[in-house]
Amino acid sequence: MKTNSIIFALVFPCLILCACNNSQKRTVYQPRQKQSIMTNEQRQAAIAHKKAEMRGMLDSASYQNAIKLTIWVPKVTETFPQGAAETLGARLLQITSQNGIAGYGGNPSFVLAAEVTPFEQGITATVPTKSYIRYKVNFFVANVTTGEIFGATQQDIMGAGDSEITAILNAMQSVASDDALQNMLRQASQKIVNWFESHKSTVIGQVNNYVRIGDYAKAYAMLISIPEEATTCFEYARKHLDEVHKLYLNQLSNEYYQRMLSAMAENDAQYNPTIGAYMASIPLNAPIYSKAEKAFNEYIQRLQSIADAQRAHEMYMEEEQLAIEKIRAESELKAQEALIAQTEADVRMEQARQETEQTSIIGDKFVSIITFGIEKLLGFLFL
Repeated sequence: MKTNSIIFALVFPCLILCACNNSQKRTVYQPRQKQSIMTNEQRQAAIAHKKAEMRGMLDSASYQNAIKLTIWVPKVTETFPQGAAETLGARLLQITSQNGIAGYGGNPSFVLAAEVTPFEQGITATVPTKSYIRYKVNFFVANVTTGEIFGATQQDIMGAGDSEITAILNAMQSVASDDALQNMLRQASQKIVNWFESHKSTVIGQVNNYVRIGDYAKAYAMLISIPEEATTCFEYARKHLDEVHKLYLNQLSNEYYQRMLSAMAENDAQYNPTIGAYMASIPLNAPIYSKAEKAFNEYIQRLQSIADAQRAHEMYMEEEQLAIEKIRAESELKAQEALIAQTEADVRMEQARQETEQTSIIGDKFVSIITFGIEKLLGFLFL
């Protein structure tokens, strides 16, 4: 990833003055103070244009609706360390992305789980010797609230290394996006689309209830989980997503404002794309917006010239887009985190109501990768 710190260095041509001294010419260096060629009205218009571009990026980023699965990996044990769980989770994020599926955000009822069972372990006969371990990995996509399995497949994987831990990590990294796994994900995705189409009233009822009680994070998580292929259900999401997203961002706006101020303090005389991304993430109707706008305008004007900021904005548009996507991903992860807790509570309540002893995958053998922490997941997503 490119560095986020962009240093503005402007070199101005020297003024060449000619002077006669005994019929000989000499060059004199007289640096002139840099002045902006923009009027105050032009400066304000440029700032407004910049903010509008950034907000347009944010709005377009909020409409990326694909199949979303919550990734679950085995709980950490003495024989399955934290590093193995994180490596497997990161690998499954890569595989789902390669297959057009989001491995985070959205409705946590739909999961991609990986059950890992070792079946052979030892030392190689090579020189030097290596530790090796082989696993059987059972993958399945399921609705954890109903127990319905949408698809399953398995792989045998192996890892080797100078130590047992290294062998385990290498084994997790070797999980392949093979034909069987790709076909399973494709078929399971279609079944999830069918589920949304046949449960439209349930989904709408849940979203409306979350909005009614002001739980915008859960409402947002529900809406972004609706895949575009579920046409009738997605039409409802398309109509309401922007409004709910802004209500949710409103709740996050104070946090974004404080982060923006911190970034400004660290980059007071330098252009930082993240600052514009935070400004774009604060809704126009947020109570903190006017204060944020004032601080942002002052930051832009503190730069050496507005022209410099405009050039940097054009040069580093890609980094600004990446910063906006990272903020959006973080908000999705936070929303999903809230909805996961609700889903776990609902499943356990239903089990208690039915007085069943049937084992649930939630909290028993598996754990969502959301438990790794949002910062770590963002690291997986934005390597």
